[in-house]
Amino acid sequence: MVGDKFPEITLPVYHQEKIQIIPIKALSQGQPCLFIGHPGAFTAISTTKQIPDYIKANLQVPIVLWSVNDPFVIRKYAQKHKIPFSIISDYNGELTRLLDLGLPEENFFSFCCQRTLCLVKDSFVFGVSRELNVEYTKSTQPDMAKHLLKVI
Repeated sequence: MVGDKFPEITLPVYHQEKIQIIPIKALSQGQPCLFIGHPGAFTAISTTKQIPDYIKANLQVPIVLWSVNDPFVIRKYAQKHKIPFSIISDYNGELTRLLDLGLPEENFFSFCCQRTLCLVKDSFVFGVSRELNVEYTKSTQPDMAKHLLKVI
């Protein structure tokens, strides 16, 4: 996956406090961007640990979350928890499947993505770190993101 072109697709995104249908590559604005995959909106790990950790980390690059949830759930999630990042609504799992980062439905309530860090610049993947399930360990914490950012 490192060195591959990041999928150039258009999906609903909760961006600048509203749902917009925009090309995913527009979120990086020509600079390095960290895409963070979440198994689902409103999960306790994302809400109480991972997102607050990334807010505090102040990484100085755009951070874009994505989850296999519909855009209305994403909007409610972002508003309720005052999430400052754009969130991709991968409602049909298209992005997750293109990146081969899905978790099987039979192990969870429905298809969802792995907890993932994906560093993208100029539409190419420069680094990836992921969990093979929904855990939040060193592989997807801000220190790993800082490590990935050193590549650029």
